[in-house]
Amino acid sequence: MKTYILGGLLMSASIHADDLNRLREMLDRHPAIESAAASSRARESGATASLLRYPDPEIEVSSARGREDMYEILPEPGLDRRLVRGSEVLIRQPIPFPGKGTVAFRLQSSLANEQGLRTRLLRNRMAREYLTLLGRRGQLAQQIAYLKQTRAQVETVRELAAIQYSAGKGSLVDVASARVRENELSISLSDLEAELAASAHQLSYFEREASPAVQESNFRLVLETLASRVMQGIDNLADRSLELKMIQEGARRADLNDTLAKMEFLPDFEMFTAYGSMTRRSAGYKESTRERTVRAGINIRLPLWSALANVPNLSEKRHDLAAARFETDNVTARIGADLASSREKMKGLKTGIELHRSSLIPGAMSAHQAARINYAAGKTSFREVVETLSAHLDHELSLVEHELMYQGELLKAAEALDVFFKEEAP
Repeated sequence: MKTYILGGLLMSASIHADDLNRLREMLDRHPAIESAAASSRARESGATASLLRYPDPEIEVSSARGREDMYEILPEPGLDRRLVRGSEVLIRQPIPFPGKGTVAFRLQSSLANEQGLRTRLLRNRMAREYLTLLGRRGQLAQQIAYLKQTRAQVETVRELAAIQYSAGKGSLVDVASARVRENELSISLSDLEAELAASAHQLSYFEREASPAVQESNFRLVLETLASRVMQGIDNLADRSLELKMIQEGARRADLNDTLAKMEFLPDFEMFTAYGSMTRRSAGYKESTRERTVRAGINIRLPLWSALANVPNLSEKRHDLAAARFETDNVTARIGADLASSREKMKGLKTGIELHRSSLIPGAMSAHQAARINYAAGKTSFREVVETLSAHLDHELSLVEHELMYQGELLKAAEALDVFFKEEAP
C-alpha cells in the first residue's frame, strides 16, 4: 500500500514539474522575454568590452630643417655654415593608474547582472499573471457551474410554487418571485460566460502555441507545489528575492562609483620612447656629420585642478552610496513585511476555505432542503425557501472568492521569492 501511495506522489510531482517546465519554455519564447534576454546579452558583451578596453599607443613622426650659424668675434670671409636636417619617431603609451580599468569592468558587470535579474523578474511577473489568469478561468467555470445548479434549483422551486398555487395553498406572487430570481441568475450567468470567453483572448497573449503550458486539471497540483516552495523559501529572503538582489547590485555600483571617484585623485602615467636622427652638412658639402639619439622616459599626470573639481563629485558618490544602503534596508523590510502579511492572509483564507467546504455550504444546503420540505407541507413561507437557496449560493460564491484571494497571495509570494521554476529553487 505504501508503495502505491509513494508512486502516486512521485507521478503527481512529475506532472506538475512538467507543467512548470513547459511554462518556462513558453515564456522564454515570448517576445517580451526574448527582448529582455537580448538586452542582458548586450550588457554582458559591454562588460567584456570594458575589460579589454585600454588606451591605444600614439606614434608621432616629426621632421626638422634649419641652419646652424657659427658666430665668431671676427668671422672670416666665406665662413662655413652648416645645414641641419633631422627626424624623430616618438611612441607614447598612456597607462591609467592600476585598478581603474578593473573598477570600470566591475561596473559594467554589475549592469549586466542587473539586466539578467530584470529578465528573471519579468519572467516571474508574466508567470504570475498567466497563472492568475488561468486560476481566474477555473474560478469562473466554477461560478458558472454554481449558478447553473442554483438556477435549476430555482426552476424546481418555481414548479413547486406553481403546484402549491394550483392546490390553493400558495400565492401567485411566489411563482412570479421565483421567475424573477431565475431571470436574475440568467443575467449573472451570461455575464460570467462572457468574461470566461474574454479571458481566452487574454490567454492568447501568453500562449502563442495551440497547447496550453499548464493543464487546467493539474492547476491545483501546481499551486500545492508553489505553496510548498514558498514555505521553504520564506525564511531565506536574502537568497531568494530578485528585487532585493537588484537593489544590492545598485548598492554595489554605488560603492564602485565611490571607489572610482576616489581614484580620480591618483595620477595617470605615460611611457614614451623616441628614436631621432640629425644630419649636419656644410654649405659647400665639404663636411658632413650624422648623429643618432634614443630617448625613453615616463610622464606623470598630476591631478591638481581635476582634484579640486572632483571634491563635489566624491561627495555626490558618497551620498549615492548612503542612499543605496538605506534603500537596501528599506526593500528588505518591505518585502519581509509583505511576505509575512501574505503568509498570515493565506493561513486565514485556507481556514475560511475549509469552513466553507466542511460546514457552511453543506449546512446551507441542508437548511434549503428543510425549508423546501416545510414549504411543501405548508409549515413555512416561500420567502424562507428563496432566502436559504440564496444563502447557499452566496456561500458557494464566497468559497470561490476565498480561493481566488488565496491564489493571489500565493502567486505574489512565489513571485517575490523566485520559486516558480524548479531549477532556480534552492
